[in-house]
Amino acid sequence: MSIEHVADTTSNAAATPEKDQPYGALGLKDDEYARIREILGRRPTSGELAMYSVMWSEHCSYK
Repeated sequence: MSIEHVADTTSNAAATPEKDQPYGALGLKDDEYARIREILGRRPTSGELAMYSVMWSEHCSYK
């Protein structure tokens, strides 16, 4: 069985808004994830989500 991996590009993120993302496991709250989606106008890519979680952590606090 072969599994095809698709890069999570911005165009892929825009085309798959329903994709579940582990924002809670990255330390983001529901309202923070909603704000990220509002800022970007789409769901974040996996890389963007990771960057927001680091930037918005209590250690960095760039909210």
